[in-house]
Amino acid sequence: MEYKSEKKLNILNPMTLNTLSNLSVVGIDVSKETLDVYHLPSKEYLKVKNNKDGFKELLPWLKKHEPDLVLCENTGGYERKVIVALTNASIPVCVANPTHIRYYAKSKGVFCKTDKTDAKIIAGFALERQPLPTRQPNENEMALKEYVALRRQLIKERTALKNQYEHAAQKETRKITKELINLITKRIKKIETTIEKLIQENSEWSKRKKILQSIPGIGVDTVRTLQADMPELGEGSAEKISALAGLAPQNKESGKWKGKAHIYGGRNTVRAAIHNAAMAAIYFTKDDNVFKQMYYHLTENLNKAHNVAVVAVAHKMLKIAHTLVKNGVEWENKLEKKSTSKQ
Repeated sequence: MEYKSEKKLNILNPMTLNTLSNLSVVGIDVSKETLDVYHLPSKEYLKVKNNKDGFKELLPWLKKHEPDLVLCENTGGYERKVIVALTNASIPVCVANPTHIRYYAKSKGVFCKTDKTDAKIIAGFALERQPLPTRQPNENEMALKEYVALRRQLIKERTALKNQYEHAAQKETRKITKELINLITKRIKKIETTIEKLIQENSEWSKRKKILQSIPGIGVDTVRTLQADMPELGEGSAEKISALAGLAPQNKESGKWKGKAHIYGGRNTVRAAIHNAAMAAIYFTKDDNVFKQMYYHLTENLNKAHNVAVVAVAHKMLKIAHTLVKNGVEWENKLEKKSTSKQ
């Protein structure tokens, strides 16, 4: 959060506070080294280290207050350890979007910036908005997510090195670059072996992998991304899953003006993986494939742009994947074979 001036906090007016005083909530401002913790309605404040020693002090303090919810911001990774500690202690926790917290602070006229203030703002957000506790990954899920993310990063680095190798003129630089490419390739293969082992050792993941790979266009890479970055797949509604992936079209209307619906936000790794799977289904599957039929219907019969049609196919693919996983059944094509335009 970015605030520029000091101002006395007045997060909730007395009437609102009285209405919500029966709730016990905690806001945690997370940094690399410390955790600033604020409880409402008691207004008690605690500062501890963001490590195991700090958690030993934090957990008894939290249990004393018996919080209905503990809320912290997504900091890009610094919050993961405390979330695991809270989840293991059966304390309900939610991770909030920092943008939502920032706008909430502005709506309250709060522009000062201190660790305690941030914790107080987060607690106020939890008390007033009452977000539901979110499903937190267990240790195996976190391990899978880390390995998949590391593999993705290594592939990017290898691609950059391959591009560099093509244009390298010096013999020595080409040699070093080639060695780095080979080393990264070995590391990628090792990580892939570890990922597959994690999936095989988990019966639920193995079943989900079989279901997802039965869907035309969805390959190994997409399955790994869905397993790691969309653990909610098969839970709740298809609309919620689409929103989490950023594939749910958002309307743009104001008065008489109506703009085009757009997709935005969500988990970009999932969205990119499903987009690639949709492209594969469109271009590299049989003509009777439901996704290919949908694409050509949109582009040729309804004159939709290529990008719009691909997003629509990706959206449908994710919803179908969600439904199949939820019901525990594999893919079955619902269209009879018929001709499509040549590519």
